Amino acid sequence: MIHAQSTNMATQIVNPTVDTPQPRLRLPYLDGIRGLAALLVVVNHLWSLSGSPTPFWSLVWIGHACVVVFITLSGYVLMLPVSYGGNHRMTDIWGFIKRRAKRILPPYYAALLLSGLTIWCLPSVNRPIASNGFHFIRMGAPGGMLYWKDVALHILLIHNISPSFIRSFDPPLWSIATEWQIYFVFALFLLPVLRRFGSIALLITGFAFVAFAQIYRFAPADPWLVGSFAIGMVAADLSLRKNIRKKYYLIGIVMSLILARIFRHLHFGSTWEGQYPLVDEFFALATGLTLVYMRFAPTSLANRFFGSKPLKVLGEFSYSLYVIHWPILVLITYPVPGGGRAYFLKYCLLLPVVLAIAYGFHLVFERPFMRWKNPA
Repeated sequence: MIHAQSTNMATQIVNPTVDTPQPRLRLPYLDGIRGLAALLVVVNHLWSLSGSPTPFWSLVWIGHACVVVFITLSGYVLMLPVSYGGNHRMTDIWGFIKRRAKRILPPYYAALLLSGLTIWCLPSVNRPIASNGFHFIRMGAPGGMLYWKDVALHILLIHNISPSFIRSFDPPLWSIATEWQIYFVFALFLLPVLRRFGSIALLITGFAFVAFAQIYRFAPADPWLVGSFAIGMVAADLSLRKNIRKKYYLIGIVMSLILARIFRHLHFGSTWEGQYPLVDEFFALATGLTLVYMRFAPTSLANRFFGSKPLKVLGEFSYSLYVIHWPILVLITYPVPGGGRAYFLKYCLLLPVVLAIAYGFHLVFERPFMRWKNPA
């Protein structure tokens, strides 16, 4: 998701291609964006587990949009140090993959283990629940138990390519597998395209993934999120320019959000299970334009809000919050599954407990593996 850039990686980007001291590019608001997005995902899933009907403002769509923010932000943050080098070249691809593995896999596998223990100790948590038009297994797999194939696919981070297993075991972890796969696409395909043919070709390449999903109605693994990642890469390039016309970016942000909402309301471009590749790309575009705008508007209200200390602190453990929140929420809602809106409001009172557990998880399973060097 996306999810797993450390605070210093996101806020202090230096040129990785030279040894002499370089001015640091400080972007403290990135952690705030990540933290708020993670919190909205948690609230979205708490709403779903409570069995509440979808409100007019589509909380479920907002939750999925936050995943798009994660992916776009990941492309942005991973691209910044490469762009800062000036040649769009990654000299150590294997080293990049190893650093990414060390950064995201320990918390992922720890969350996977805890989810497995929850299912083993409380088999009834895999009771199906209907929410917002979807029928899904709270934890476990179709049929009411875990299978070796389910476990193996999750360990290999390829469970997202199977419609039967993409949301089994621990549903939110599908996006971690997708982001892990995008890392390889980024290093081996997207960067060479950008280096040889430029930003326009990169965007066209990203849109090709969107077109593939749209034409063939292919939703497993959400391949169109490669397009969202590419938008983040181009936004990073634009952020290193000397100046921009900020008003045009504001217009672009507003127009992108309006088009995303219109397409979503009209159910335009839907694939299976209500996925909307084009809507996601418009939201990714709004996210990318926002990142560029905030880079050149350090005194804006958005910068002050996302750069506030509470959101920055939340952003520090947002990855842990994302990977561990589902089993916690399942246990919270376990006594009264699908209790409805009244129970959702009661469950919200326990959000500080969820955050505290996630922070403890971060200290044990994430923080020891965090690297304070650039991620590329």
